[in-house]
Amino acid sequence: MDNFVRHQWDGRLFLENEDGSHHLAAAKYIAARLPERVRLHGTLKNYSLSTNAVASLRHDFEMFAVSGEQEVFNRFFDAMQSFRATWLTHSLPPPFDKEHAILLPKNEARSVKVARVLRQAGIADLGQHLTNLASAQVRDTTARANRPITVKPL
Repeated sequence: MDNFVRHQWDGRLFLENEDGSHHLAAAKYIAARLPERVRLHGTLKNYSLSTNAVASLRHDFEMFAVSGEQEVFNRFFDAMQSFRATWLTHSLPPPFDKEHAILLPKNEARSVKVARVLRQAGIADLGQHLTNLASAQVRDTTARANRPITVKPL
């Protein structure tokens, strides 16, 4: 079954199809050449970030996004093990599923030192990124609430 998907922090509308992208590409190609509008029907799945959950995570953890490339991640794992810092890891969702979220507890001195080093090294601050997304979602959700969904062929 095909669904429409909208991430509230982004606002764009996507068609999530299960028959394969070649079917979707063909449908877009044909629809773009028709003289009339084509109405699409489907279930709309909305995904959003909880601003309270993001704030709670940021209160307790420093969060970073690191490469999931095996050699890089193994080196990171070894460094964390030898330094004996407390940390949690979780795979990120698609399309970033080759990367890992690293959560470092703020109440653990060694983890705080690791967070300082990661920040100085320019490692992506996942906590700040999530805060930015959640803030954009709050600002944009009200503006989009009454706007009709329009799907235009490419």
